[in-house]
Amino acid sequence: EAELRVARLQLATGAPAAARVTAARAAGQLRRQRRSPWVARAVLVEQQANEQRDARVLRRVARVLDDAGLVHDAVAAHLAAGRAAAAGGDRDAARASLTMAAARSRRAPLLVRLSGRLALAERAVLQEEPVTTVVRACRQGLDDLAAHRLTLPSDELRALAAGHGVELARLGLRALLPKASPARVLGWLELMRAAAIGGTTRMPTAQDDRLNRLRALHGELSATRSRAEPDPPHLLSEVADLEDALRRGAWLGDGAVDAAGRVGLADLRERLEDHVLVEYAELDGRVLAVVVGRRLVRVVDLGPVAPIQRATGMLHFALRRLTVPGLDPARAELVGGSARTTLDRLGALLVAPLRLDPDRPLVVAPVGALQLVPWASLHGGPVSVAPSASLWAATAGPALTGNARQGVVLVAGPDLPGADDEVARLAEVHLGADVLVGDAARATDVLAALRGSALVHLSCHGTVRSDSPTFSALQMADGPLTLHEILTSGTAPERVVLAACDSAVETTYPGDEALGFVSALLSHGSRAVVASTVLVPDRAAVPLMVALHEGLARGLSAADALHTARAGAETDSPAGFVASCAFTAFGAG
Repeated sequence: EAELRVARLQLATGAPAAARVTAARAAGQLRRQRRSPWVARAVLVEQQANEQRDARVLRRVARVLDDAGLVHDAVAAHLAAGRAAAAGGDRDAARASLTMAAARSRRAPLLVRLSGRLALAERAVLQEEPVTTVVRACRQGLDDLAAHRLTLPSDELRALAAGHGVELARLGLRALLPKASPARVLGWLELMRAAAIGGTTRMPTAQDDRLNRLRALHGELSATRSRAEPDPPHLLSEVADLEDALRRGAWLGDGAVDAAGRVGLADLRERLEDHVLVEYAELDGRVLAVVVGRRLVRVVDLGPVAPIQRATGMLHFALRRLTVPGLDPARAELVGGSARTTLDRLGALLVAPLRLDPDRPLVVAPVGALQLVPWASLHGGPVSVAPSASLWAATAGPALTGNARQGVVLVAGPDLPGADDEVARLAEVHLGADVLVGDAARATDVLAALRGSALVHLSCHGTVRSDSPTFSALQMADGPLTLHEILTSGTAPERVVLAACDSAVETTYPGDEALGFVSALLSHGSRAVVASTVLVPDRAAVPLMVALHEGLARGLSAADALHTARAGAETDSPAGFVASCAFTAFGAG
């Protein structure tokens, strides 16, 4: 049984060859134990891992699982059999298996019902039924999933749950694209991206004790590393155990979220005013964009995603290379030229085909790898970015939390040579600001200061955790301030500037969901976040940050303030050029 679980995990994590071997081995062991239903489960995984699936084998497996009352596995087997038969040209057998999958899924738990909806949609495609029939089945499944996500108490679970709707979302989009209006395509893209606005998960007191212990352990690790000693295994083990306990506590916490109102086209246009919105999507290895303005809405096919991914990777490599201390000037000039060329390439791939006015304000809703693109460097006018059109529209309207927010908080974290100077200069822009530096910049004190603030600037080291994104952290005087703490406390200042390396990097999940500081803050009530997708050159970023805050103090939006600051930035030096590319404004505030 454990080996079968391993095979399923291998299949889910993109290792079909290993899954096939493990499932076959499990099936052999289960046959010797004469456990027919378990053998059928193992054979199902083995077939799912095959490129060429045998419809007859899958039908036999489905019958065994039906007889055993294993509804979840039986529906998966009927669906796989239908797909295999369709691939082999046996339309009648495919129709019968897909119909059986849909029938068996009724009154079953959510994930089984989603498979049934998918079977209905695929049967409609097979029978060349109207597009409305395909889309209706997909939409019903996605609506069920959205309702389910609203019952989940943690942002991490809601992000993970989105993956269960990937096939429905892609099938619906594939059906819509040839003939549907651009407005319907935009509405479809919003289905998965704006399912929930995060609420606050109320945590038991034991979680506070764990957070304090976790910070103490990080302090011990920092002391060990300062002595250039290897990390003690027992400390690493304790950290992993505490993080696991905190994550699971959030999954079981007492919390609630609200449905995010999906913005209609008319309302979106009203919120956009003179802006143009571009919502990107990826389907079957190609990138498409829906462009929305006051008097236009159109879909543009931008071609294969692979060249965009390559160019983005090349750009990030070049920008990180330019931050290396003591880089030879000739080498720096060569790398800088490559970075500028790559920026031009990304602009040609992602923006030029849209035929936009180069000076108009632009709103971008990217997806997948496009979230790492430095959008402010690709367009002549101000650029704001958001996870979805609906969430951007929410940040353009009244504040998501009812309480009025006021005051400015400026924070300088430890071990960052330019942080104190940066905060001191910003304090001259924001007279009377609450300044937390040195020992005053402790995680709990910073968290308390953030609540109800109108503007917060955090100049500190940042750590992005792709393995456990809720434990991405900002380094404070007494240890890390984690995303987990921000989410569970409901902390969401109106506007936030994260002057920390990689602070805008998000962990992406199937279903066009992402989790990181930016998406968490916006979904919990912040109206604007300025953050970086690359390493931030410490002292070189100070003039840009000062200019940014001067614009914010004059009442400019984050996107307008960043645009103005970038226009006056010194970009001749490698560090100055990287600083000008590093930051992006998210949200409309």
